Amino acid sequence: MKPFNFGESLESPPKDFTVALVKKLQEESYEAGYKRGKDDEKQEVETTLSLLLSQIEVQLETFVKNEVKKRKDLSFYTLQLVQEIINKMFPYYMETHGPDEVVNFVKTTLNTVGKKTEMDVLLHPSIHGPLEKKLQNVTAGEKVQMNFIKTQDIRPNQCEIKWKDGGVSYFLPRIKQEVETAFGSLYDNIPHPEAKDT
Repeated sequence: MKPFNFGESLESPPKDFTVALVKKLQEESYEAGYKRGKDDEKQEVETTLSLLLSQIEVQLETFVKNEVKKRKDLSFYTLQLVQEIINKMFPYYMETHGPDEVVNFVKTTLNTVGKKTEMDVLLHPSIHGPLEKKLQNVTAGEKVQMNFIKTQDIRPNQCEIKWKDGGVSYFLPRIKQEVETAFGSLYDNIPHPEAKDT
């Protein structure tokens, strides 16, 4: 192309450069631009969606991890709460149901070992008075001589039954010890909450 000179007249357009050709070139250019714009828009939408999906995935993963941690922490704290309730309730249970537990122990022993001719029932002084009458009712009509002996040699809430060739002992707080052992095993096998910085 030669440089433009103001002194010269412009060259006339080439013969094949018609209005139809210009119109056709405009349409092709418009369609190419429109297609490129649509492609760019589609690419932008796909990029935005991809970014949003990755953010949702990260947030969902964090949410799930937090929920799992909350549930594990809840299990731990629930176990602690139940253990506290048992610790608070057990003295009341021993006071109100301890005598019945001893009575049931004597009944079970009589049914298990058979009727001996003579049996000594050793009771701590703290439970001897209230229990002697109940135990006499249990053994009434049995062909066994039951001797209810008050002794300091055993612990409160303990009962021992002895006969000529054997004996058996019952200690109510042993139930609490067994429960504590079971809780200790559970406690060791569940995740503990992470310590919080104070």
